[in-house]
Amino acid sequence: MVGLLGLQTSVEANEETEKSSVLASESLRGVYYGTVGQDVQQNKVGKLAIELLKNTEKTTVRVDHPFRTGDKFRFTISSNRDGWLYILHRSASEDLRLLWPRLAPDNEEEYLDMNQIKARQTKTVPPAPGLFIFDAEVGDEYFYAVVADERKVPQFSAKGGARSEVVAASDDSGQSKRIVNFGVRSGTKTTSTPLRGVIYDPGSEDIDPYLYFASPAGEDSQQVFVEFQLRHEE
Repeated sequence: MVGLLGLQTSVEANEETEKSSVLASESLRGVYYGTVGQDVQQNKVGKLAIELLKNTEKTTVRVDHPFRTGDKFRFTISSNRDGWLYILHRSASEDLRLLWPRLAPDNEEEYLDMNQIKARQTKTVPPAPGLFIFDAEVGDEYFYAVVADERKVPQFSAKGGARSEVVAASDDSGQSKRIVNFGVRSGTKTTSTPLRGVIYDPGSEDIDPYLYFASPAGEDSQQVFVEFQLRHEE
């Protein structure tokens, strides 16, 4: 389970869908940095990694880095377009909940943190001196980072989603780059609709530790989000 310190207080892709998602995902890094065509650059793409804190040192690591009890960390997130950033969390013993920004105890429409994100400006969550820390409860920790067009807490459930994984590219050493298509449910129980996302992972041999995330090709979404898991070991 993750604690916050230092602050008060069903997607079933068919072959055609997978093909279009692969083509879009292979260029996600290029879309973010603006090295692809102007028409594609209009798509919103986010990128995310983990800032691991040890004593006075800060190291940027991939999301598949093995974490242990007591490890302290922050998220480093940016987007190629302006938006509003939200971090949600769930563990094996908890339902999905908003982790950041914090909401006022007596007014859920009042934010205690500034969650606006500017294009290509990295945002650290939580900002120093705040940090997240893994407590003694070992297990899988699931997170969802959302960059939305409006300042409104995302409403979705991780239940009922689906994932598929395809190999985007392989080099002579056999090292591959991953694309993951996943789904969650959006809205309330009575207005639930599917939401889809695509992740591009450059691979562990790439010097780039970031995940890149966007909506699937051809979908005009008001928010992009990424589902990722942090491995909490003893």
